[in-house]
Amino acid sequence: VNTPPASDLFICTDTAGGTLGKDQLEWFTGILETERHKHRYCIIFTHNNLFRIRHTTSTNPFVEELRVLMELSIKYQIDMVIAGHDHARNVVQFGNTTHITLDALTDSYKDPGYLKLTIKDEIEYEFVNL
Repeated sequence: VNTPPASDLFICTDTAGGTLGKDQLEWFTGILETERHKHRYCIIFTHNNLFRIRHTTSTNPFVEELRVLMELSIKYQIDMVIAGHDHARNVVQFGNTTHITLDALTDSYKDPGYLKLTIKDEIEYEFVNL
């Protein structure tokens, strides 16, 4: 996304199956290698959150892939990762990367809400309850 004062990098990945997989991980790494240095901020959107809020046996990230993703976050200075799989509001700071898990956005959820991002000189976020 280009704005008059800066250029920011937004990357969307598909982890609905619980993993990036080999091909998508290669693509993701390639984007970071070739594009990250051109942009002020880097924000990743994905389905599965890397830090689990609740115990589950479905779609837990693979430990090896988690290690690689954490290393990429540090190496390429990823600013924020936004996910929603656990449907429970959570914020984890790992190094310089803020990991945000979103609430469910449905009438049947007890506390539905969404995330509002404001990107100026800094990345600011706000959880908005419905």
